[in-house]
Amino acid sequence: MLFAGTAVILAGGSAAAGARFSEVRTEWEMDRALLEAEQASIEADPAGEFEELVGLYEAKGLNPGLARQVAEALRTGSGGCPRGRRTAS
Repeated sequence: MLFAGTAVILAGGSAAAGARFSEVRTEWEMDRALLEAEQASIEADPAGEFEELVGLYEAKGLNPGLARQVAEALRTGSGGCPRGRRTAS
């Protein structure tokens, strides 16, 4: 009886861990696909993507000049870049 109970607990734990791994892996793959699509957009139309970034910061309330400065700093990497990544200018 003890062996059966232990086996059930281990099986349940393994199933939960496997499900969580699948969730994390799927999320990672989706994030990676989004990043690759955005990188392709930047390479295809860098000026348009830059203006889109400026517009995003203006929509958050920055004045147009400051929004452009922030976008330029992010584009060149001089303003810091999330997770240490640098984008090609």
